[in-house]
Formats: sequence, structure tokens, C-alpha cells
Amino acid sequence: MLAPLPAAEISVLATTLAEGLVETRDFFSAATIYFDYLHDIQTAVRVFCKGYYFSNAIRLVSLQQQPELLEGVVDVGLIEGLASMTELLADCKGQLGAQVPRLRELRQKKAEDPRMLPTPYL
Repeated sequence: MLAPLPAAEISVLATTLAEGLVETRDFFSAATIYFDYLHDIQTAVRVFCKGYYFSNAIRLVSLQQQPELLEGVVDVGLIEGLASMTELLADCKGQLGAQVPRLRELRQKKAEDPRMLPTPYL
């Protein structure tokens, strides 16, 4: 901000930086740039929600006195976050269902044949 650059150039630089931070999944920093330097409250709230920083998103909505963003952005972010977590848990459950029987089988084989080489997974 202290660099002698035109406001339009600073805006382009801040937008590029924020987009890069979203790509690298640094959602907190990206949302901060969207709010502090680009004055884009809606995008900042959306990015906070994408990074699961819901308390920061709600705080920003409250400070800016824009309750319409609660229903339009925060609620949508909560729903998307819940769907993502549900999908992740389902994947974990599927992996457990596939791996646990195999581990039992390997342990049984090792118990039956002590000459079997130890595996790092047992």
C-alpha cells in the first residue's frame, strides 16, 4: 500500500494475490485480502466459509451489518462444508471396510507361519 502505484494497479495485484492464495488453499489470508484491500465483503465471507472459518465469516457479516449475507453466503457455505465432511467420512468408512479384513487376514497368516517376514503394517 505504501508503494507509489495507482489504485487500479494495487487492486489488480491484490486480486491476483488473493486468487493465488485460494488456489494454494490459504483461505484465511485470501479472505483477509478480499476484505482489507479489495473491500469485497461477500467474497471475503465466501472464502472464509470455504476454509471452514465460519466464526470469522459471521463476525465479518456482523461487523459490516449485512445480515443478508448470513442466509445467502454463510448458510450456503455451511451446507457445502457439511456435504464435504459427509463425503470424506463416507470415504474413510469405505477404506476401513476394505482394509480391516485384509489386516486380519495378514495377521492370521503371520500367526500360522512364524517364518513369514514381518510387514510394516502389522
